[in-house]
Amino acid sequence: MKDWFPTVKANVFISHSHKDLEKITSLVGLLHKKFSLTPFADFCVWDYADKLLQAIDKNTVSIITHNGYSYDKRDYYTAHVHTMFSISLAKMIDDTECLFFVNTDNLQCYQAP
Repeated sequence: MKDWFPTVKANVFISHSHKDLEKITSLVGLLHKKFSLTPFADFCVWDYADKLLQAIDKNTVSIITHNGYSYDKRDYYTAHVHTMFSISLAKMIDDTECLFFVNTDNLQCYQAP
C-alpha cells in the first residue's frame, strides 16, 4: 500500500472526477498559493489502481490457463488492489481537516436500468 498509495500530510482532501484533472490541478494550485493549504488530489500523489492491475496482469502468467483466462485469480488480486485503494482513500480523508467534493457534470452515478 505504501508504494502505490502512500499517505502524505495534507489539509484538504479533494474528491473529483478524473475527467476534471485540469480543473483540479488549478484548484490544488489556488488552495496552495492563496491559502497556504496542502491539498490532496489522488492523481498528484498516487498512481492509478488500474495501472497496478495492468502491471500485475502483464507479469502474472498464471492467470492464463490452458482453457483461457482465469477470472478467479484475476478477481482475487483485483479485490485486493481495490481494497488497498479504498483503505488508503479513507485514511487520507480521515487525516485531512476537510473534504472538497468537486461536483461537475463528469461525475457519473450508477443508475439501475
